[in-house]
This record gives sequence, C-alpha cells and structure tokens, in this order.
Amino acid sequence: MPPTIRITNDAEQGDTVAEELTAKEQLAAQQAASFLEKLDASSNLEEVQNLISNARKQGEELQREFVRNALRKLYPFEPRPGQTRMVWQILFAQRDGILLAKTSFGKSVILQAPSVIVPDSISLVILPLDKIGEEQCEKISKLPAARPCLVKQETETPKLIQDIKSGNYTYILIELEQALGKEIYIVI
Repeated sequence: MPPTIRITNDAEQGDTVAEELTAKEQLAAQQAASFLEKLDASSNLEEVQNLISNARKQGEELQREFVRNALRKLYPFEPRPGQTRMVWQILFAQRDGILLAKTSFGKSVILQAPSVIVPDSISLVILPLDKIGEEQCEKISKLPAARPCLVKQETETPKLIQDIKSGNYTYILIELEQALGKEIYIVI
C-alpha cells in the first residue's frame, strides 16, 4: 500500500509541510472512506440504521453526515444545520441542548428523529400543551417503525402503563401533569 500523505501548513514558518500518515492514521482514513461509501449507497432508512454502531466510532464530522443522511431519508426536505446539530448532540454527544428557533423551523424533527434513527430506543417527550401532543402523535405515527403513545388523563389506563413498561412504544408523549403522577414516575 503506498503511503498516504498529509499536507499541513506550518503556522510559524508559513511553509507547506508534507508528512506520511502513520499506519493507524491510514487505517482510520480507510475506515472513514468505507463508512462514507456505505452511507452514500444506503437507499433506505433501515440501511442507515444498520450503520449507527459504525457511526459511533467515527469523528464528529462523519457523525453529522450520518445524521444529515438519515434525516434526508425521513423527511422530504434538506435538513437545516440546526436540526442536524441538535440530533447529532442527542445521538452522539449525548448532551442536553436548547434550540431557539422561529415558527416553521422544524423543531419537531429534533424530537421525532432519534427513536426512528436508533433502533430499539425510546423518546420521552413532556408536552406543555394537549393540542401539541395530539399533533405530534399523529405526525410521529407516520414515520417508519414509530410507535407513539399519548399519555394524558383520558388515556392513562393500567393497560397503557403495562404496555409502556413492556416497551411497546418508541415514543411516549406525555402531558406534564401525567409525567408528575406516581404511576408514570414508577415506569419512567
């Protein structure tokens, strides 16, 4: 295998420096290239889901490309940088975040996408308004492999609680008052 060369600029001298990559750096570059090929070749969401464990081993730039690709498979529009950044932050950095965005920005993408992208995961969404819950539940139910449930005073039954405990849902949308209740608190 011919050596791979990295070109850098020496900040102090202003010179361009070429150096040979180590075997470890070459392997990482090959793995990244292979990952990108598979990602580009993926034609549906299931193929993208199968790449999640590989994506976790990549650097931030490739992880963000993974998120962009997955969002393109889920939605009929190009994801916005803020959407990609927030979904990346949830899936890979595993940090909380706050997104302030105007109406029609697509904030719902951020709560809808993670449990569809990551198989066998659950999103818990605490809702400030009843109407939002109904709208989100309807939208989420149209996503591939999504199984949402809306927990509010009228729907909270022992069977629903048991179904949640059994892992029958990928999304639990819950009103604030119900989230503070004893039954749900035990489940969560």
